Amino acid sequence: MNDNDALIDRCASEPIATPGLVQSHGFLFVVSAKTLEIEQVSTNILQLFGCSPDEVIGKPLPDLLEESSRHYAGEVIRRAAYTYINPFSMTVMDSAGRTVTCNAIAHSIDDESTILELEPVALDKQRERGLDGYFQMVETSLASTSELDSVVEIAATMADQVKEFTGFDRVMVYRFAPDLHGEVIGEALEPGMEPFLNLHYPASDIPAQARALYLKNLVRLLYDVDADTVGLHPVQHPRYPAGLPMGKAVLRSLSPVHLQYLRNMGVCSTLTISLIVDGALWGLIACHHREPHFVPYEVRATSSFYGVMMSAQLARAERMNREKAVGAAHRGVAQLLQRLDERKSLGGQIVGELVGLCRLFEADGCAFVEDGAVSAYGACPEDALVTEVVAGLSKREPERVLVTAASFEEVPEMKGSVGEGAGLVAIPFATDTWLLLFKTEQSQSVIWGGDPSDKVAVDSTGQLTPRASFAQWKQEISGQSLPWPVHTDQVVDELMSGLSGFLVANTRYLEGLNEELEQFAGVIAHEVKSQLQSPTMALAMLREVEAVRSDRTLFEMATIGSDALETLSEFTTEMLNFSRINDPDDEQEDVDVEGLVHGLVQQIEQSMPGRNQRIKFKVHEIPRIKVSRHVLRHLLSNLIRNAVIHGPKEHPRELLVEIGCEESDGPLVLFVRDNGRGISEESHARIFDYFYRGHGARKRQGTGIGLGFVRKLLDRNGGRIWVESVPDQGATFRFILNQEPGV
Repeated sequence: MNDNDALIDRCASEPIATPGLVQSHGFLFVVSAKTLEIEQVSTNILQLFGCSPDEVIGKPLPDLLEESSRHYAGEVIRRAAYTYINPFSMTVMDSAGRTVTCNAIAHSIDDESTILELEPVALDKQRERGLDGYFQMVETSLASTSELDSVVEIAATMADQVKEFTGFDRVMVYRFAPDLHGEVIGEALEPGMEPFLNLHYPASDIPAQARALYLKNLVRLLYDVDADTVGLHPVQHPRYPAGLPMGKAVLRSLSPVHLQYLRNMGVCSTLTISLIVDGALWGLIACHHREPHFVPYEVRATSSFYGVMMSAQLARAERMNREKAVGAAHRGVAQLLQRLDERKSLGGQIVGELVGLCRLFEADGCAFVEDGAVSAYGACPEDALVTEVVAGLSKREPERVLVTAASFEEVPEMKGSVGEGAGLVAIPFATDTWLLLFKTEQSQSVIWGGDPSDKVAVDSTGQLTPRASFAQWKQEISGQSLPWPVHTDQVVDELMSGLSGFLVANTRYLEGLNEELEQFAGVIAHEVKSQLQSPTMALAMLREVEAVRSDRTLFEMATIGSDALETLSEFTTEMLNFSRINDPDDEQEDVDVEGLVHGLVQQIEQSMPGRNQRIKFKVHEIPRIKVSRHVLRHLLSNLIRNAVIHGPKEHPRELLVEIGCEESDGPLVLFVRDNGRGISEESHARIFDYFYRGHGARKRQGTGIGLGFVRKLLDRNGGRIWVESVPDQGATFRFILNQEPGV
């Protein structure tokens, strides 16, 4: 923690809710909730009653009141303390025997004690208007703002209205940002005063405990910043050793740091009105005066009511603007989803929607990334950088939506970038499929009321002191975009929900097509295989005829035909396997995997006479597992045959094929490894496509179905497969199958 953070923490720990001090224009009593006996009192009562604090401690409060107030004092104090129906009028006898009418404000601390505060009534012009007159002003204010849908316009109207009925020199409407710093969005002031409109003020100007009190006390008056504060007697209440809870006390003295802050601003008197929306402090109405300015309780009560009503107006305007924007976005998402055809892939269609997606998110650019391929529109980073960003995002656990206006700081792959992509919305559809939306970097100027880094300090006596300068301070912000719309998260949710529905429908459609294809493949393969028997037998017999055996040309032609028919027979066998991929015979059983592998190796060796001397097999120790035997057999058979067919290099050397397993925290990982020709990186994903055989495959045997069949089997059985390979350094296929430990 640096020195400045330590000072801020020290400022935030000031006991502002329990200062033990009150403002001198009123009097505070702590009385027993049951007997109204005085337990604690402000030390200035001598001015009003002519008696010392010691003389009144333990006495019933009604004894200090004028006779006409005594008989109802207990009832009204108790009622006001619990219902907050304040103020009520009380008359006291001063030291000269004169009656003094006071506004009385009561609130309950707990079941034991009540705080009662008295403010002598000053018959001035403001009071002469009467409470009804002030509420009529609130009614007029509501009428004048009810048709406005701009928060800034409402704030400007509020500033004018509050200045009119409170009489302060300056009235400002603050709005707090998500990071809690404040911006002046409305202001009314006397001629010749420096305007603060549109200035920003750091969050540290209002510590956390002060914000909490603004939620309890909706209106706070500071009559005179330079007036002496008044202590309590006794200093410590016997039931409140941590200090008397004064969070709701209207006379509570302000923090010394805040008092100095106001002096530094040239302010003598203040009134603050809380603006609360959905239980949170949305902002403040801050009223400043250059001289002591007393505001009667009637005006403060009106201000409190006004703050509640105007908070509702501000919330209405924000909600209406948000709903309007969300409604437009909702229609945009719905129209996009309606244009998608479930019979076609998402990737091919979403590329055609990039322009609309930019409009939907108010983005400058948009990119769709699928299996490493980038389709982009508008102002986007280079494709290579987009691919790096997706690779980095895909490694995050869990993959989640990212919304930021500062990707250069938050996304490691974007560090050091400039221009495009400062703002980023990243939406995952699958591990290798992402939609990215970009905003370009936008330099911004923020005008602060003083340097925001100039916060609190410690003076020569060790006391905290606030910042002294409020001169305009311009901050240039770079490396960020303009903020994303406030409804961005909602649009993302709607889009992802809609696309999830599309993907489900698309998957069902493709499954239907696959089922038809598998049935068709089975019929064709069965018919072809049945027709192959006769020509295969005929060519085999022909090769045994002496005349053919003695004629080299005829024998080679017969051999070529026989080999071609054998390849075609293998192809139809694999097609039949493909058509039976969904057969229900997949019950799990305890399988001796190592024995199964040895049996497969023996079969393969017998089927390739003449090649045994160049191909060696090594079977590692593999534990028994509970798995579908026929599925595992198909998988291993195809992978081992694939290594035998595609593994050998053009210049013959011994090919080693290894079959084994690797322990992991989860299911057993099986592998088939060879030291052959290897696979290029660009082919890693494609080798699992049906009929893809790679470069130079025409010279090698194989149908191009085997690896596609393997992946299909694993997909259907909750497994997965991946390959690690470098050209000329062999290949390792690893796979995981739905399994349980064997016996």
